[in-house]
Amino acid sequence: MRKFKLRVPGLKTIAALLALGGLLLAALGIVGAYLTTFPGVTIERVSFSTAPYDDPPRTVSGLLFLPEEPVARPTPAVVFSHGMTVHKEVYIPHCRELARRGLVVLDIDLRGHGSTGGSNDFGNTEMRDVWAAADYLARREDVDPERIGAAGHSLGGITSTRAGIFQDDDRISAVTAIYCWPGQEQAIELVFGPIDGFVGKMWPFFAWSRRYDINDQADAAERDVIRYVDKSSPPNYLLIMGDNDQLGTEEQAERLMEKATGLKDVEEGRTYGSFSDGTARRLEVPTDDHLTEATSGEVLSALTGWFFESFGLEPPGEVDNPAVWRYASQAAVMIGFILVALAGVFLLRSYLDRDVDDDDLAPYRPDGRRSGIRLGVASAVLFMGVSVAAFPFARLTGLRAFIPFTGADLFTSMVLSRTILMVPAVLIILAIAKFRGWKPIRLEAPDSTGYRRLGVSALIGVAPVAIFVVLYAPTAHGLLLTRGFPVSPGWFLALSAVLIIQLTAEQEYFHYLFMPAFTPRDTRGKRVTYIISESLVRGVAFGVAFIPVASSPLLFIGRPGTVGRAFLVPALMVLGVIIVLPISALAFYARRRGYSVLAPCIAVALITALTFTCFFSVRAF
Repeated sequence: MRKFKLRVPGLKTIAALLALGGLLLAALGIVGAYLTTFPGVTIERVSFSTAPYDDPPRTVSGLLFLPEEPVARPTPAVVFSHGMTVHKEVYIPHCRELARRGLVVLDIDLRGHGSTGGSNDFGNTEMRDVWAAADYLARREDVDPERIGAAGHSLGGITSTRAGIFQDDDRISAVTAIYCWPGQEQAIELVFGPIDGFVGKMWPFFAWSRRYDINDQADAAERDVIRYVDKSSPPNYLLIMGDNDQLGTEEQAERLMEKATGLKDVEEGRTYGSFSDGTARRLEVPTDDHLTEATSGEVLSALTGWFFESFGLEPPGEVDNPAVWRYASQAAVMIGFILVALAGVFLLRSYLDRDVDDDDLAPYRPDGRRSGIRLGVASAVLFMGVSVAAFPFARLTGLRAFIPFTGADLFTSMVLSRTILMVPAVLIILAIAKFRGWKPIRLEAPDSTGYRRLGVSALIGVAPVAIFVVLYAPTAHGLLLTRGFPVSPGWFLALSAVLIIQLTAEQEYFHYLFMPAFTPRDTRGKRVTYIISESLVRGVAFGVAFIPVASSPLLFIGRPGTVGRAFLVPALMVLGVIIVLPISALAFYARRRGYSVLAPCIAVALITALTFTCFFSVRAF
């Protein structure tokens, strides 16, 4: 019988298939994004100043949605604000559907988000951006200055509520909040427990700590809502809170609405007060969580109907929310271009011809299996110790939040501290090895060592990210998707540099000192065992790093009664493993192919920096 032999396609063939598949997927996404964005409305990019509300004033970026068939002339208008960690483009489906029903809609980036300058203020001064947006609309001849509303989700809901409460000129005549906290303290304690149990201790490592202290009752009280709400402020107020919202409860929403109506036992879905004098109030509790509130047709229908009633118009009935389709289209565009970027890597490899046939390539081998195991165990234990010491070291040395981007601030403080502490850790391990008589390290490097190997590795790391940005950035700009170029190139480079140093140092640490415990790696199963073991050690270390800043390792996080509730440290361990696993696998793959671990470390660092400076882009100082 003739044996069938499976032929593995060459690198150029793989590159061609990836490029073709990626371009087809991206084309599909482009069509979907266009159809869920432009038809039925005209969209203009606009900007305006926050003068006289800020000194010095800042410039707010916005998207103006003009209806093809206005519901009235001049036309009622709505200012729409986004949630925390996102930007105006995320809520284009909401704004487009409102505009298709005949309203003018101004979708804005709040301060420190997206394309708007300045710093995010965690729900305090963002209302000034809404006031400036309302003033901009009122100056337009096609807008009715007596019928301007404010709406938003999450941070946008809080901001819209506060804008309606604290306004001086009654410019905003109706408000819809898709989620609003009673106060910052209640919202944080609902999810993380007492502020002094975790968040308060973590506060120095958040960039917001440069603006105010969450442990200061007076500072936290500035962001309260419930103490300022009354029967007419904000005017014509609709509060929407999903019954599974992770950041709030139905009871909190009811208390807020009871304060707004001056009544007890407020009924869901019932309108209190009068639209004519601005005292109308209603609470809606859809079957949504915090994320699905942004994609819910029920939520969008309630929001649209409320503004039409507030403006004295006939409500249009149920409104579809095409957000899911638009998000899916954007994902298709991004994944498609990622596949093209990967095709570039395989094409580069085909020309560089770096394949290695040795199934057990081990750049670093110990002299003896037993000493290798001892070395691996010692390096893992010491890495755990370094991780536990990271936050205390950062606090002691003042190495706190130094990156303004939310998320990156906390992460970079921890990993840079850990990287610094790894230097004495390595010296300790080598001293122990010498004292114990181990012979742990004998370098067996490929022939292409030195600058050429590092240069080739750096090229392979940079190439896929560069290809992705070149393809995605102009496409995103044209389709009003998430921005594809860093809002601050300087901070992007700084964040990239920190992450490259941290990832490379950590990866070399494990390959030099932990990998010897797993030699020989002459089968696929043994190689997979090593990758999983490394990921587990690094993931567990990520979790234990937070023990010094938590009142208890078994501190619960997550709103009670939701599926997302979990123990803090174990949850972070699982998250750490998920994050580290692909990095460990890519680094091991690069090393077996004769490249430096610099290649995947650069790629991961650049992708991470792009995520924080493009896709999230929230600055706190």
